[in-house]
Amino acid sequence: MKFHPAKCKVLSVSLKRFDRDPFSYKLSGVSLQHVNSEKDLGVHMTNNLCWSKHCSYLLSKASRNLGLLRRTCNFVKNTRQRRSLYIAMVRSQFEHCSSLWSSCSSTVLDKFESLQKRGIKWILDKEFLSYHSDTYYAKCKLLDILPLKSRFVLKDLKTFHSIVNHTSAIPLPAYMHFHKGNSRLRSSHLDHLSIISDLSPRITVNYGGAHKEATSSSLTQFANSYFFRSMNLWNMLPLSTREISFPKLFEAAVTKFLWDKAKPLPE
Repeated sequence: MKFHPAKCKVLSVSLKRFDRDPFSYKLSGVSLQHVNSEKDLGVHMTNNLCWSKHCSYLLSKASRNLGLLRRTCNFVKNTRQRRSLYIAMVRSQFEHCSSLWSSCSSTVLDKFESLQKRGIKWILDKEFLSYHSDTYYAKCKLLDILPLKSRFVLKDLKTFHSIVNHTSAIPLPAYMHFHKGNSRLRSSHLDHLSIISDLSPRITVNYGGAHKEATSSSLTQFANSYFFRSMNLWNMLPLSTREISFPKLFEAAVTKFLWDKAKPLPE
């Protein structure tokens, strides 16, 4: 396979904040340009693995598509047809590689949820009403559209389920394994299908004889990484759900679990 130098860039991924003189890479005698971000297979990658740029891109594109639906499909009054249009034109923008970038901040996730709230109002032709959290949940339940935060969790767990059951080409990392009775965690809430990690996103340092937890950007990145994040989600599921091997039945059980978990607490 031959690569065109004009279509190749150099992206150095590092969590260090100081600047270094970049090494000059050449392809067919042509020096390659160093960049801080680049779009690859539809995902904006950055040099510090921050997904804010990609999320902003998705929000902008989905908002444009929703505006297009509002302007050109105002003659559609059927709720089921509007629901299908929303899922195909707007929510579909958030499906691609969400397991990679959905670890963004809660502030960004709230923006995704706000956009879907606008979409729900359009589907029900109630665009000028204000939805509180309990009303939004009820409308999502009525339309059978999971809140986006729960949708991202569902996609993470579906992929993790296929990895655990060896129906995916992706293997479980070597530092993760099923619980066998030995863990740094209390064993009271672990069972034979719980996954534990030999690595931890926390480190303990000695401050004047006192042991305290210290964090760093690299540890935060690891805590938000797909496998560690999905491991914690997996262990939160009931054992009866994790015992399901059929993907469709597992998806249905997790969806029911997420609906119950997303229900707002009574004020």
